[in-house]
Amino acid sequence: MMTTLSKLLAVSIVLTLAACGGSGSGSANNSSADAGVDETPASATPGKLFTDITAATGINYLQGYQQAGNLTAMEKFCGGVASGDFDNDGLTDLFIVRGDIGAHLLYKNLGNNQFDEVAASVGISIENHLGCGPAFADIDGDNDLDLFIGGIKGNRNFLLENKQDENGRIYFEDISDLSGLADTAADNTISASFGDYDKDGLVDLFITHWGTPASTEKQHLWRNTGNNVFVDVTQDSGLAGHIIQTPTGNAMLGPDHDYTFAGTFADINNDSYPDLLLVADFGTSQVFINDRNGGFDNATSSVIKDENGMGSAVGDIDNDGDLDWFVSAIFSYDSPGNRLYLNQSLNQSEQGDNSNIFTDASNALGLEQGDWGWASCFADFNSDGFLDIFHVNGWDESLFDFDFANDKSRLFLSDRSGLAGNDHQLKFVESAFASGITDRQQGRGIVCFDSDRDGDIDIFVVNNDDNSAILYRNNSDSSRNTLTLTLEGLSPNTQAAGARITLNAGDLELTREISLGSNFISQNPVEQYFGLAENTQIDQIRVDWPNGRISLENNIQANQHYRISHPDN
Repeated sequence: MMTTLSKLLAVSIVLTLAACGGSGSGSANNSSADAGVDETPASATPGKLFTDITAATGINYLQGYQQAGNLTAMEKFCGGVASGDFDNDGLTDLFIVRGDIGAHLLYKNLGNNQFDEVAASVGISIENHLGCGPAFADIDGDNDLDLFIGGIKGNRNFLLENKQDENGRIYFEDISDLSGLADTAADNTISASFGDYDKDGLVDLFITHWGTPASTEKQHLWRNTGNNVFVDVTQDSGLAGHIIQTPTGNAMLGPDHDYTFAGTFADINNDSYPDLLLVADFGTSQVFINDRNGGFDNATSSVIKDENGMGSAVGDIDNDGDLDWFVSAIFSYDSPGNRLYLNQSLNQSEQGDNSNIFTDASNALGLEQGDWGWASCFADFNSDGFLDIFHVNGWDESLFDFDFANDKSRLFLSDRSGLAGNDHQLKFVESAFASGITDRQQGRGIVCFDSDRDGDIDIFVVNNDDNSAILYRNNSDSSRNTLTLTLEGLSPNTQAAGARITLNAGDLELTREISLGSNFISQNPVEQYFGLAENTQIDQIRVDWPNGRISLENNIQANQHYRISHPDN
């Protein structure tokens, strides 16, 4: 595939992966489980935090390519998985892009960690397609999830609309050509993220194009204009002139290329408008602040120094009320590895200063050593009230003394020993093997979600080798409490993309934002999971909806699935 020299350079670079009774008028009803609340089953028996249960799930497929002997870099890091409840039965389903070795797959969640492959039965028959980075989103506001699939090496993109026939049978209709997304200027679409950047209620699309020459028209931000039509606004939004940045000297394809891997819409300066965090290879990650007028301003500072950014995770990891950013990357002698950027915007909001929103806490917290990181996520795996970090790894070559071909995933658990519940100090312990995550595969995409609806976060991994997928069941300690929250947004933004949630329980104050983003070629569902530690009751949940309305719910029992509907629904 490459010369010996380019292989060596590749190892010091590339692939990135891209990483939830008050005064509210929502549909939740605190006195009746039937009116928006599902009871959470008892947790599993104690032991290791995770158990590999893949063999018993019904998920079994091969990942690969027909021309397997001469793979390009993109084929070696592409594929991916989207997660979402496509049939509205309350269970999170999985759509998997598997290379051109066979048709792409849709696994319907049957409950109890059982899955059934149903792609063909719902009209998804996509074969001989080099795909990447799928994502679910309700693009037309009809309360069901549509599906985007990127293409690489000149293969088309797909946009599939979720529909029902006269008998109520679900099927997907190919609207790719109608949407304007089928054939973009770039040959490679890596990851996809949805979000309502202009706050018109329709979710827009941001896609990344690693490996695209600088001379190609920049088509990354697509505005949803309604009626399933998207229009490229990359130039009009001010993003086009910033996509191509000067990369580090070891950039695989040279200086004049697009190295973007994953974008995430997130309000990082707390002004209620979605900003854009862009993970990119070879030192080209960037921060863009929404100008509230349909455009973005580049606010990238010298703090953003991930050299080989791949995966992305966004959330309030220190429980201080704003959104932090984790970028998984390559760790080697000449690459600094993972980066955790802590958000300082609440300290700057009065001055309106967006120039130094983040500070780098990576090395101080021991998070940099992740080897060759790909998709990443924030989730409270042990339900102690603080977010943890998980990311997968792998590349099929070694660099110096680093054996990336035999790499393990990383699980950085928040360590609260000796700290009060409201203490924002951070400590982490790398705990993958100790927690039962023992695979050493070529991990690429991940979904961090409650597969079996028992209230804790399980992990689904898609690999780029013979062991194509792994489902780790979470066996959390039942002495800790949780809450799962689903927001029912106001159409057309039915998933409430951009809504901010603040939960108070005892001395915990937890913040979440609804994101339809990418972990890197993969996507978490929009359900939000809250670990509550020993708290058995939530004092209050506040929802700041994207259109400015506010919902308040008080005195909610823990250990249930709870729903809050927009007050105008």
